This record gives sequence, structure tokens and C-alpha cells, in this order.
Amino acid sequence: MSFYISIDPGLKKCGLLLADMQSGKVIEAGIASLNKFSDLVSLWNEDYPINKIIIGDGTNCKYIENE
Repeated sequence: MSFYISIDPGLKKCGLLLADMQSGKVIEAGIASLNKFSDLVSLWNEDYPINKIIIGDGTNCKYIENE
């Protein structure tokens, strides 16, 4: 299995997606506030062996990268 997290950063919230790239299945998806998204990423990282995190290069991406 090959698990990826994708983050679409915004000003006040982020879209997040956890997918198994080998099977092409979305495991979980949602929206989180900027002050909570890292908690969700940490939780997914505990539950799945994350291979890669992909961050969109739009609004607030530098903040997300630093977190």
C-alpha cells in the first residue's frame, strides 16, 4: 500500500485527502481549520504508513509547509 496525503491550503481552512495510491481508493477526506489540520495529519500518520504529503501551491501554502 502507498498512502498519500493531499492538502489544499486556504486562508482559514484546508481541504485534506488521504488516499491509497496503489488501489486508487480515497480512505478519508474533509475540511479542517488552519489550527486543526495538523492534528488530522498527525492522526493519519499514526494510523497509516504515509509515503508522501502533497501540498497545493496556492493560498497559504508556505504556512502549511512550515507546520
